[in-house]
Amino acid sequence: MLFIFIMTMLLIMLAVGIHYQALYSISVFLERIKIAGRLKVMLGVLMALIAHFIEIWIFGIAYYLIGNYHESPDQLVSVDGEIITDFYSCIYFSFASYSSLGFGDIVPEGPIRFMAGTEAVIGLVFIAWTASLLYIEMQKHWIKPHPK
Repeated sequence: MLFIFIMTMLLIMLAVGIHYQALYSISVFLERIKIAGRLKVMLGVLMALIAHFIEIWIFGIAYYLIGNYHESPDQLVSVDGEIITDFYSCIYFSFASYSSLGFGDIVPEGPIRFMAGTEAVIGLVFIAWTASLLYIEMQKHWIKPHPK
């Protein structure tokens, strides 16, 4: 359990750093670029999605490495009871966890459940954080002048 706790804390710090830097960079970039306001918002959304995908992949890689190279009861298991060890299934599980969608066709067993639950909270917070930045950008670029 201590190993999973430490890994989860490291993943949280890495993800927060990535997300902060991504949102900051998006904000600065959109301020400097000279294109139409709506295109700026669309570009901001695409850039934010890339940041989310990077964070999801980082968690997915961690699930893969822990499941394949760490001797512990930590594993991802299919509904048939089959232990999941392939890379893309770990990425898929990370997408389902981060988005809080949680299909249930792959479930964590052992202390790794802490990491999966934490990823869901991280995803929820980061999606809200991104939405607030995009709302601010929309306010800047979608304000229409009032007729006099």
